[in-house]
Amino acid sequence: MIQALAPRMPRGFSWVCLAIVAIAWAPSMTRAQTPDKPPGTDKPATDPAKAAEKSDKDKAKDEPIEERPTTEVFTDPNAKKTLTIFSPMNYAGPAIKVGNPPDDRSRVQSMATGIVNTDPEFLKRYVEYFATELTRRDYLNALLNPPANAKPTDPAARGLERAVDALTKPILDARATNKSEFLTAYTRILFESSLPKILENNYLSRIDAMIVLGMAGGTSSQALDVYVKELKKPDQVIWVKLWAARGLS
Repeated sequence: MIQALAPRMPRGFSWVCLAIVAIAWAPSMTRAQTPDKPPGTDKPATDPAKAAEKSDKDKAKDEPIEERPTTEVFTDPNAKKTLTIFSPMNYAGPAIKVGNPPDDRSRVQSMATGIVNTDPEFLKRYVEYFATELTRRDYLNALLNPPANAKPTDPAARGLERAVDALTKPILDARATNKSEFLTAYTRILFESSLPKILENNYLSRIDAMIVLGMAGGTSSQALDVYVKELKKPDQVIWVKLWAARGLS
């Protein structure tokens, strides 16, 4: 890139090459032309580290305060009141197996990749189960009001993350394998589930719910209504609006 942009001399000799040669010869020419100093006239060498430190201090002292970069923090006025909302939902359907094989998440993954046929009724129960997980009080308190001895590996602290992963992974798997039939059915179920209701719940719950709905990116009238409705709400938190905008895009 340097050679391409540098002005060139005749016969293909570049200014860059000339500069390199000049720099390489400069020390030897300087030593040859500099006379020897009488003994005892050399001063002790300055410590480079101390000199650099002093130079930095001088620069900091001379730098005008008003020109130093400042940090701006945006506070969402709607966020504070939503942090106090706790409305846990109850899952009343057949049990969903999570953690111990056979895990129902792997069953949904097989549907998303076309290994097994799509089962809409099972998908409805699956989505409802993990939607209610997003509203669990213990999961929310583990993040909002963690105990003094809390660890990041505590199951409750990872509860919301597990629920979001369980709901979004089928979307990613279906897109990666071009399973449009599954994706259409799954997206419809997401918007017909309790996820849109969670957009009025706790601050963290509503953000996670809209992350799922935003990643789905449905083009049905029902999906578009959800996105537009949340964007128009004056009291909706900014992160929900951002994911609603992503869903529209």
